[in-house]
Amino acid sequence: MGADDERRKDYKHPKDNIVMNCYVNNQLVPCDTSFLLFLAIPFILIGLFFSIRPDLFVKYQMWSMKFFGSGTWKPSKRVYIFYRIFGLVFLIIGIIFLGMMFFQ
Repeated sequence: MGADDERRKDYKHPKDNIVMNCYVNNQLVPCDTSFLLFLAIPFILIGLFFSIRPDLFVKYQMWSMKFFGSGTWKPSKRVYIFYRIFGLVFLIIGIIFLGMMFFQ
């Protein structure tokens, strides 16, 4: 009986190593984390774009206000800081997705 208990202790069920639950045809299968790359790359690119070049988004916002409305708008320094912070948040989310993929 002792050897049987040792075997049970060493046995790992295949579903014990599942990081995330994925279902294919209503059956639980181990997930491949490569889909996180499809989330990480856009978040990182958008975050870098917002944090490095916020002036492009401000120019687009000014153009859309002129095009759709008749008002003129002059942005302050806070708008640029807001876009940079927004970009950093996206960048951090993308790095977290990369970390989830590589360090599961």
